[in-house]
Amino acid sequence: MQFFFGLIGAGLDGHITWPTSQTLPWLILIGICGVAAHLSLTSALSLAPAGFVAPIDFLRLPLIALIGALFYAEPFDPFVLLGGAVIFAGILLNIRAQGALPAP
Repeated sequence: MQFFFGLIGAGLDGHITWPTSQTLPWLILIGICGVAAHLSLTSALSLAPAGFVAPIDFLRLPLIALIGALFYAEPFDPFVLLGGAVIFAGILLNIRAQGALPAP
């Protein structure tokens, strides 16, 4: 479904640029990694309660911002750090409230 919706979105302007022989392997790798990520999340949800798994999924934003800053020289916005801290604090509070971690 994502492929077809992406294709429709790409063609909204009436022009679709097809992948070249250089970009096609990278697009295939991105697709495989995306499917593996969904399968991993589904597997994690089958093994642990959603209260433990879902908050960790929210750490993607600060981690990707860090990767972008380190590998692609993207500017690192302080609000990303603030958001990451809020996410991390929420995860800790949620896990502690469920009794999985002892209080310090």
